[in-house]
Amino acid sequence: IKKIETDDKQKGSGDSGGNGGGGGDSSFAENGGVISAVNFGENRQIIKETNTGSGGSAGGGSADGKNTEAGSGEKCVFDAGESILFSNGKPVCEFNREQTLCYNMLYEQVHESFVDLKYADGETEKEVLIAVLDNKPNISLKVEKGVAKAKIFLELTCRKEELDENQSIKGLEKQKILTDKELFALQQKTVNAINSLISLSRENDCDLFRFKENLYRYNPQYFPALKDLVVNSSQIEIEVKCVNYN
Repeated sequence: IKKIETDDKQKGSGDSGGNGGGGGDSSFAENGGVISAVNFGENRQIIKETNTGSGGSAGGGSADGKNTEAGSGEKCVFDAGESILFSNGKPVCEFNREQTLCYNMLYEQVHESFVDLKYADGETEKEVLIAVLDNKPNISLKVEKGVAKAKIFLELTCRKEELDENQSIKGLEKQKILTDKELFALQQKTVNAINSLISLSRENDCDLFRFKENLYRYNPQYFPALKDLVVNSSQIEIEVKCVNYN
């Protein structure tokens, strides 16, 4: 949680507030050892395929609150939209807002979270605010011929909330439906976010996706041989599916 002071002033005093850890913007990084796929209707587009990779656990929430620092008369916003990744009990890196939301969607039930999406429509760049109303994740790991192979699947149920252009009241319900281009752009953005999480987990030697736990529970016969390799050498396939809310 970090405290952000605003320019707003207010008379009197309010409740005292605290501050905590910080966060920064981490760009979506390219990484190895990942097969990234996007489901688009009946078509399946492979975005990237390589073969190496490394990754404890991290978490994060998303909540904003407002408070006033006692005696200062200045308004503050307490931001909990970013996360810190720990490895061996030590903080090693940070997740930005998009990465935190993406991680939460892989492990928690997320209700009505919002994603700001920019995409190209011909020569025009458009922006739309999307509400994610439901998420269905699944992370699995199997061993084939001595090689650990993981699959990260995520299905998002979405609704359009706002556009950066004028809308008529007539047909407003239809305007909440995402177009094929918008769905595809959201799928690509989500795949990129998951790729960035994989990169950070490997770069910081943190088993973010709990591959070792999965290996121990479901493939215990391979645990002694692969426990020190599963994070670095596992092949990972990412599949993201986005659908409109009916």
